[in-house]
Amino acid sequence: MRNAFIALVALSGVSVSFAADAALAKSGDSTVTFHATATGGMKIDGSTSDLTVKDDGKVVRITVPLANLTTKMSLRDKHMKEALEVDKFPSTSFAVLRTDLKFPEKGKSVTNEVPGTLNLHGVGKSVKIKYTATYDGAKYSVTTSFTVDMGAHDITKPKYAGLTVGNDVNVDVTFALKE
Repeated sequence: MRNAFIALVALSGVSVSFAADAALAKSGDSTVTFHATATGGMKIDGSTSDLTVKDDGKVVRITVPLANLTTKMSLRDKHMKEALEVDKFPSTSFAVLRTDLKFPEKGKSVTNEVPGTLNLHGVGKSVKIKYTATYDGAKYSVTTSFTVDMGAHDITKPKYAGLTVGNDVNVDVTFALKE
């Protein structure tokens, strides 16, 4: 019966992971970058390499601690962390049902959009995030880009010296997973 199911899945072109009992875990380096624009078109870019993945078999949660976000300018970092209230809300996370994830076969890629909950600044919002995953036989390489609406998460837009950061922040995330 299992072989018939595997053949049916292969014929239908659906990519799934048959290692349902194996938890996903972060493997190797990760990069989280953000891109914001302030008044006058000023570009603000920042990043962190801190990212964790927890998989309880039902929900996969990707968490990014905010304390190490940097724009490579200490005063700007201070204002950003004050606006995010990092002392009160030390991380942001995205939680998705594992059954909503698609896993590519070895040597292949899959692009999928998944519904989940983005929790930022103590506010959880339902969002859909599109990702691409590639499997090399040992790990899944995952990339995603999405936009965060700061106002939807009750974040007061940072202001300093006549500059105000725009409401939308673009986020790019790259990380690897293994089962």
